[in-house]
Amino acid sequence: MIIRTIEDNDLNSLAELFVTVFNQEPWNENWTVEWALERVNIIFGSYGFHGVMADDSNMPVGAIFSRMGSYKGELELEIVENFVRSAQQRKKV
Repeated sequence: MIIRTIEDNDLNSLAELFVTVFNQEPWNENWTVEWALERVNIIFGSYGFHGVMADDSNMPVGAIFSRMGSYKGELELEIVENFVRSAQQRKKV
């Protein structure tokens, strides 16, 4: 497994993983791939975006999406989304 920077060509597979994760326990949300792809694209295009993903044999295992924000005049790194494939959760990914 490698940890690497998220690139624009990763967004489709990460949106699919996002849906898989958040439509299961404990969240049970009703995401569609279209909504998830819109969300990850917007975050990816945000000011100061930084994201990393865990990749295992060209299959995304998890990701963290962050962007720069401001709080009381100081820049901060805001984690917006993080998710890990259910089978890999609690396994130090």
